[in-house]
Amino acid sequence: MIFIGYPYMRHIFFIAALLFYSNQIYCQEIRVKEKVIDSFTHEALPFTNVMVLNQTLSTSTDLGGIFELCLEESLLRDTLVISHVGYQPRRICVNDLGSGIIALQRQSMILNTFSVEYNDRTTKNITLNKFKKKDCFVPYSSGLTKNDSYWLPHRPKEPSIEAVFFPFNQNYLSPVRIKEVSLFVKSWALPSTFRLRFFSASEDQEPYEDLIHENIIITASRKEQLLKIDLEPYNLLFPEEGIFVGFELLIHSDNESLAETPDGETVVLQSPFLNYIETRESDYHYWLYTKGGWEKHSQLSLYSRDDKQKYLKPAISVTVAY
Repeated sequence: MIFIGYPYMRHIFFIAALLFYSNQIYCQEIRVKEKVIDSFTHEALPFTNVMVLNQTLSTSTDLGGIFELCLEESLLRDTLVISHVGYQPRRICVNDLGSGIIALQRQSMILNTFSVEYNDRTTKNITLNKFKKKDCFVPYSSGLTKNDSYWLPHRPKEPSIEAVFFPFNQNYLSPVRIKEVSLFVKSWALPSTFRLRFFSASEDQEPYEDLIHENIIITASRKEQLLKIDLEPYNLLFPEEGIFVGFELLIHSDNESLAETPDGETVVLQSPFLNYIETRESDYHYWLYTKGGWEKHSQLSLYSRDDKQKYLKPAISVTVAY
């Protein structure tokens, strides 16, 4: 069990408990159960994101491609957003569900590979957004004093995606290939899994389409872990429009752990948690996929030891070769 500070969180936990019991009531009214499949092969699509548009209600499909959601009757006219790596997102009105099957169509493949012979003596490697493990930490709920050692890890309990944009440097000698991605994560449930995503940039410099259409499922096996993912097998080019690297949380029972408060309340945590570092970049923002859509997210740091204003930056680095 994980014990969380008291009495600072009493009012927050009371609200969380009310929301939990309210959800149980809603479950008695409407339960949605569907299976998500590939429209061509009819194969099940596990770990598919399912979100209620503009709501915090969300889940992921299980290994059989099945999901369940408990909804209020007032949400019957709301929209479900179903998305999976390599597939076109689909939007369906809750009231139109009932067939038991939701089929997703594959995205058109983006040809972003190359076959160039590199001379190791002349190839130059550079790491973007390089960080040190000692500088990494998990953001916790605000409203507590800094001296409290029992903070609650903060992150939307939904299959969200935290994404960092890496711009292309015109000084690079083309072609530029992405060799490795490094992330620092923390887990309370072991082992825990997440999905690594790569997105192209739209004309408005927002996350657009998947650049790798395969499921890259990563397992964290230690409480705190620096994960280095070799991308050489994917032959991924660095697009001149830039690239988004995303950490996608998967909502399933193996990632769950329970945090118990001193007054007996229980909170469910979904591991792993992506760590962050502090940056002095002016008004820094990263991208968050939440409530069925992408949004810019900017978060001031509450943990600085000096008076200088700092922002939080996801601990994701990319190593490129050119």
